[in-house]
Amino acid sequence: MIVNILAFNLGEAKKTRFSNGPGNSLLGLLRSISHIDSIKVRVFLALETEEKIPGIEICKLDDFFPKSSNEIIHWWSGLTRPHLFRVTKFANNPCIIGPNLIDGTQIDSAHLPTEESVVKLFPNATYLTLNNQLKFSLSRSYGLSLEQIQIFKSGPDLSAWKPPDKYERFILWKGAGNQYVKDLPFAQEVRNRLPEYRFVLMGEDGRFSYSEHIDTAKRAWLYFSTSISETMGMTLLEQWSAGVPSVTNPKVMLHGINYDTGIVTNKDLASYCTAINEIMQNDQLREHLSCGAKKYILENFSNDKICQNYLDILKNVC
Repeated sequence: MIVNILAFNLGEAKKTRFSNGPGNSLLGLLRSISHIDSIKVRVFLALETEEKIPGIEICKLDDFFPKSSNEIIHWWSGLTRPHLFRVTKFANNPCIIGPNLIDGTQIDSAHLPTEESVVKLFPNATYLTLNNQLKFSLSRSYGLSLEQIQIFKSGPDLSAWKPPDKYERFILWKGAGNQYVKDLPFAQEVRNRLPEYRFVLMGEDGRFSYSEHIDTAKRAWLYFSTSISETMGMTLLEQWSAGVPSVTNPKVMLHGINYDTGIVTNKDLASYCTAINEIMQNDQLREHLSCGAKKYILENFSNDKICQNYLDILKNVC
């Protein structure tokens, strides 16, 4: 079985150091399936990557050309309009789309195809999404059958996010500070209201290096997400993998389990400050949440679980 995965990026880009959730979750998927001899995986990227994964062939997106109508095409993440029309030449191949492509959001861009146009061009594809809420929303919005839409989630590279030998007593926030949805001003105001704690806001002054931030990030005592909305929330999965509990809100789709992976609270300053104080002032609670976060990842995002879920999807497509 040959699988061609098309994506904008994988891990951290070679020249620009760009990284994002879809690229990092793809890295987690590839590390999970790289040992499977029954499938050959080729990844075609718009951005050149530094990543090297044994058993995975990494190519330039411009070189994409399946040699057989039986080869599976998996369109993982955002591509431009010219790339889209090139891919449509092979729409009769078994096709998988998502989970980082269709989420019910119509982007007004001259460069990116609309979700509606993707569905029209690939009416028989299998679509991947992250949860049942999105599954029913996509079915209703685009007329897709529920059988066409499968739930699939890939987590971070667990080998990179192993829990550290020792945590340090600082509170972490990270994200693209220039993106409105991350709500950096809210994070800054939380910091201002809690001067007794040490805060590290990664991305406050611009983009940070993904690969270089990991060692610091996984040593945090606590992580807090201030996003107005998140379809997935890869930063939370990364921190939970390292055993770092969180304070977050229900607007983040994958916000965790209240008092197991962290505290899920209302999106207002008083509630966030109360939750942060509760964890910072109670070491037993923090230890309980740290263990719960690691357990949640192992139960839901282990390499074996992700690998088996993906193999099941491939079998259904063929």
